[in-house]
Amino acid sequence: MDNQEILSRVGEKTSGAVHRAGELIADAGASLWEAAPSEGKVGEALGSVAAKIEESGLYLSEHSARDLAGDLGEAIRNNPVPAALAMFGAGVLFGALLVRR
Repeated sequence: MDNQEILSRVGEKTSGAVHRAGELIADAGASLWEAAPSEGKVGEALGSVAAKIEESGLYLSEHSARDLAGDLGEAIRNNPVPAALAMFGAGVLFGALLVRR
């Protein structure tokens, strides 16, 4: 098995996992939508969150891992400072978790 074949298989597995995760996230958003109260500020807020969760899940289930990587790269290029701050925050969080062990 050559490197190209290995990379192809890894890409297929990754896309399958992303697709399945997207379906699960979309289902969670739909469940939240159904469970949320239909009136009031809380219902409005939960409905909005549920819609975004479901939308995100559908996006993941409809796009490949390569599409996601391209979109992420584009978002980082368009917003370098927030991206750097998010990576810094993630690093601090992971570092804190590792130090506690």
